[in-house]
Amino acid sequence: MKPCRALSLPRSREQLHGLNDPLIPFDTAQWLRQLLATFSDRAVFMPHGGGHDIPPHILGSVSGFLSSAFS
Repeated sequence: MKPCRALSLPRSREQLHGLNDPLIPFDTAQWLRQLLATFSDRAVFMPHGGGHDIPPHILGSVSGFLSSAFS
């Protein structure tokens, strides 16, 4: 088995969270937003009206972020 190595992620952090998320309360997402902002001056918080999902209109932004983070 290969050893695990730490990922080197970009300083930019995108966080999206549904206002009606049944799994993670919205207050918890706001707490995480504040935490991420202490580590990155480029933290982006994107609330949406859904639940624990990624709405199609946000998916393009998220896929671009993930592509840059893991390529």
